[in-house]
Parts: sequence; C-alpha cells; structure tokens
Amino acid sequence: LSCKIQPFARAAEKFSRELARIGRFENYRFAQIGESRYLDYGTAAYAGQTWNSHPDETGRYPIAWLRDPAAAWSYDPSFNHGVPFAQGMTVTCRFTLHRCADGYRLFRAPIDALKSLRCGAGEAISLSLKGEPAQGRVSRPAAARIRLDVPGDAEFTVSASSPLRAAVCGQGFDYLPHERLLRFTGGKSYSPAGDGPLSIRIITDRRSTEFFINGEISASYGCGDAQKTLELYGDDAADGRLWAMENIWKNNI
Repeated sequence: LSCKIQPFARAAEKFSRELARIGRFENYRFAQIGESRYLDYGTAAYAGQTWNSHPDETGRYPIAWLRDPAAAWSYDPSFNHGVPFAQGMTVTCRFTLHRCADGYRLFRAPIDALKSLRCGAGEAISLSLKGEPAQGRVSRPAAARIRLDVPGDAEFTVSASSPLRAAVCGQGFDYLPHERLLRFTGGKSYSPAGDGPLSIRIITDRRSTEFFINGEISASYGCGDAQKTLELYGDDAADGRLWAMENIWKNNI
C-alpha cells in the first residue's frame, strides 16, 4: 500500500487529496494494482498519519488533521476562540484491505471503541422521505431535518432506490442509484463496492462533521455551527438512531 500526498495549497479544493495506491513490490519496485482512490472524500481532512504499534495485524489506525474553513490559519482570537491553533483532527479510524469485485480496495471506518462514548440507548428515528430529487438535486425544501447532538453519533439505513441527498451545514453527498455513484461536496465521487441500501454514519463535533458510508469510505468537513442539522432529500424510507456522545476532555473543553 502506498499513500501519495499532494503538495500543500491553501485553496479549499486542494485539501484532502491524499490517495491510496494498492500494489505489490516486484524486484524492489512498487507495481500498482487497479486505480488510486482517495483516503477521504470530503474537503477538510489532510496530513493523515497511521500507527502500527498495536496488536492488530490486519489494519492500520489513521488520524488526520481537519481544516476549518471558517478559522484563520494564523492566530486570531476572534476566529480561534482564544487558542493558538484553530484546526482539529478526525476521529480515529481503521484502514482495512478488501478484495472486491473490481479488485482490492482500502476501507476507512471508525474504530469500534468510539461506540463506548455513546450516551444510553439513543433515539430511534424512522422517516418516509418525500422530496423531489432530480439527478441528485432537489427542487423544494428538505424532506427531513434532524437535529444532531454535538458531539454526537448517528446511524441511518436508506433504501435509496431513488436519488438521495444528505447534508450537514450544506456539505455532504448526492447518491445516484442508477449509476451507483456518490458525489460529494468538493467534487469527489465514489462507487460503493456492494449493492443494496446505503448505510450512513455521521459523527459530529464542535467544528466538524464526518460522514462514513457502508463502512467503506469517509467524507470529512469543517463546520463550526453550534447547532448541526442533518438535511435529507429523497423519496425513500430511512431508519436510524441518534446518540449524544460523552466529551473525552476534562472540564468539557
């Protein structure tokens, strides 16, 4: 496995351009198998690092920096809330290699230990979406608006037989079922490895929203809104559960 890091740039579309290349070494040279794919499909994650000093021999644990587009790069108390650095980090995830119908893929999903931060049994949600999607776009207000806890964890399953859009703070993805294609805010796209309903997980924090789809990929976005609302557009059923999450920091910082 090889990760290619693109040159640093300040334009938002230049962030989160880290790529995974899968292959083998032949005569001391890396021979790529299949296409390169993004490690994250949003616009905020960059400079990811992995750790291998753990007993898990089948995966690697990455954490990436998260760019907050509303905050200044240099110190500015009006943006940075009195702290010297305004950026954040993704939740800890796990990279695993999978053999799929079209070859090998690298999946990125949250570690199981994050579920231990969920508060109680959560709140069950069952929705019947009645939007008017047209090629992934919607011509009237969202079919459903769901207030998310901050920090919070949400999981949904959507049948997605018609075009679907999911967004928090105006950032998220369109799903085109007939093309089996996800299109993300920021311009990236991905075709899920399997068929069937979409499994969507959303983890929110004070300055970020992270989408995880089918346990395969992530899309991370900066969002400093104190209140975060999930907007769903589509014409299908959606079932899920919402949890508030415990704060891991002392004094609730």
